Amino acid sequence: MSGPLKNFTHGEILRWRRVGGLLLAEVEYEAGQRIHRHVHPHARFVLVLRGSVTETRSGEETDTYGRRHALTEIAVRGSAL
Repeated sequence: MSGPLKNFTHGEILRWRRVGGLLLAEVEYEAGQRIHRHVHPHARFVLVLRGSVTETRSGEETDTYGRRHALTEIAVRGSAL
């Protein structure tokens, strides 16, 4: 079974599994990590397991996924999505 694509995430994949047509992954990010403006090629579902994440779009905080967004900031080391 092939793993996630090389550019799947900006964090460290701790574990992953394919379930039906979905790829589920637990990903850990560095504290204070910022991810600049980007677009996801496919729909994403994000569940924050630890820590917190803030996304901005057009300079406003948002929790809207699937639109072009930027400056995701990871609050503490060990935050996992």
